[in-house]
Amino acid sequence: MRRAKKAEFVGANCRTWGDRARVAVDSGESEKLGFVVPAKDSSQSKVVPASDLRTADADGGRVATATGTPPKGTQAVIHGHIDTTMALYSPGDSKPVLESGLPNGVVSKGRVAVYELVGGQLQIRMLKGSMSARESGVLQNQINKDQQNEEQKHK
Repeated sequence: MRRAKKAEFVGANCRTWGDRARVAVDSGESEKLGFVVPAKDSSQSKVVPASDLRTADADGGRVATATGTPPKGTQAVIHGHIDTTMALYSPGDSKPVLESGLPNGVVSKGRVAVYELVGGQLQIRMLKGSMSARESGVLQNQINKDQQNEEQKHK
């Protein structure tokens, strides 16, 4: 299991969550993707949009994806979901965390969550807003499956 990078971008001295609007998805748009990188003064981080963004829809338009190449020095991934009922999860949200150890932020309906590894365990933490009991149950089941699938690959 890869060791997660420290999620520096959630620190109080960081303007990154003010930058979340850069990846928030408005009605009728595709997913957006950005990367959290050190700002020039290195005391803060900033979100830079993916320069090679590729988006796709699957499952009859119910699942959207956004991919891109992280720039050098990337500390985390952050992306905006198309607002749906279960807007804090879509297949692939655990992938940056499990494959490269990069925390993955999700912006949806004004809320911000981050997928991250803590002690080798995949978790979702709310940074802004909250999730419903239904979302919490569905998300917990899904991240358990994602982690089990990743562990099976390494056996």
